[in-house]
Amino acid sequence: MIAACHTEDEEETEIIDDGFGKSKPPFGHYSYQNNTGSLKIVIIGNSWATQQAHIVRKLFPPSTTSSMDLFSLAGHCIGIHQQDPETEFVMSYLEGLQPDYIFVLLRYVLELQDYRYVKRRDDEILERYRAGIGRMSKTTKKLFLELDSPYKCDGYKMDYLNRFIDVLEKNGNVSTLDFKYDEPAFLTSNPRKRLRNVLNRCKNCYPIDLSEPFIDHQNQILKTYDKIRKLAYFDNTCHLTDVGLGRIEKPFQRAVEKALNHTLKH
Repeated sequence: MIAACHTEDEEETEIIDDGFGKSKPPFGHYSYQNNTGSLKIVIIGNSWATQQAHIVRKLFPPSTTSSMDLFSLAGHCIGIHQQDPETEFVMSYLEGLQPDYIFVLLRYVLELQDYRYVKRRDDEILERYRAGIGRMSKTTKKLFLELDSPYKCDGYKMDYLNRFIDVLEKNGNVSTLDFKYDEPAFLTSNPRKRLRNVLNRCKNCYPIDLSEPFIDHQNQILKTYDKIRKLAYFDNTCHLTDVGLGRIEKPFQRAVEKALNHTLKH
């Protein structure tokens, strides 16, 4: 997992033994080395953040940053999922550092109730999102918030790579492994509605939507592999493969550049 945090020139990261997440790789507090610039950047999230951190580093190489920190936990994301004492640890760190940019990168998790429906007036999940993101946004110039994925990682998808390889070995039709895409359901999903609410209330928060590279609107399917190279986008644990990560680099970059140019409207 941590190898996914390295840029192509294998720039090193150092784990900071400060007790966050019990400092157990691949999770914990990591600091990128060899910075010579001026920007202070913090990346926060669950295991998806450990994968996507290398994209952030490509956008902000050592020559542009004075510091770059990564805080990652298994499943949980600070600011979205309450996780004491780690939540207060990170919030205090942000308040002291006052970073230029914060990236909140994550997979929204069924088991942590991100997809649970709650009546608006009683939605404690929305209130938790508002409180966490709102508090972090006060410490930074811009906060980038990853939106939910059209893929829900249930048991059927957790063995995807095994099934993909099995079909290839039997010269079967791998297109049978693509998932159906329900656009109305996705656009009105509970995480997405909550995130829109948060973004509408936060003037320095910007969405990163990485869903489009995986959606075939014409055939209403979610693409799960490169049809030309026959390479899977996902592994058995609902994490992106190198090929899958390659699919999101350009939309990630466009979302960040749009925000930095002050042209993004939400």
